Amino acid sequence: MERRFVLQRTKRHKDEQIMTNYDITIHTRDKQQVSFVCSEAEDLLSAADRGSILLPSQCRKGTCGACVATVTAGTYHLGEVSMEALPEKAQARGDVLLCRTYPRADLILEAPYDYNYIRFERIPEREAEVMDVTMVATGTRRLLLRLQPDEQGGAAEFEAGQFMEIQVPGSDARRAYSLANNTNWNGDLEFFITLRPGGAFSTYLESALVGDRLNIRGP
Repeated sequence: MERRFVLQRTKRHKDEQIMTNYDITIHTRDKQQVSFVCSEAEDLLSAADRGSILLPSQCRKGTCGACVATVTAGTYHLGEVSMEALPEKAQARGDVLLCRTYPRADLILEAPYDYNYIRFERIPEREAEVMDVTMVATGTRRLLLRLQPDEQGGAAEFEAGQFMEIQVPGSDARRAYSLANNTNWNGDLEFFITLRPGGAFSTYLESALVGDRLNIRGP
């Protein structure tokens, strides 16, 4: 009897490891499309990344709303999201956040942006040194980073409106912040960051020191 139970439990465990894959198609605002495969255990944004399709996104935590799209066909599971980023009315009409959406069938979605906003090459990951951390207003700090020279050079090249993701030291979490300065040869990246009580990166900034090294991703 005991042996039969072990055999049945082992078979059930093996069955649980089999994941179903689904075809995902996203239509852009200008009538173009991208397609990729996503398993039922993976969110759509991560699956697209794995296929080197880098869709517009920021927080990847279901709180900013940058990765919104509308499901027009197929079923899915929507994980926990901020009601500010995705209100109930939006959810009722099929709006989802790609970072919190898990397919339960082949999906067709419509994105609110044009095809040229999608990237098909890896976003650069660099190391930067903290050059200055200054309180400039109540609850706001200026953070100045300088890129460390590598095979990509040492200049800070970006366009107005772009942002960087900064990794929280000691964690895999990243936080996205808009760049406040202009492109430059020194490799300087300037941010003005509003501190959030209990926020992961805000907590780090309270004790950040000049000379700290941070991993960054972008622009």
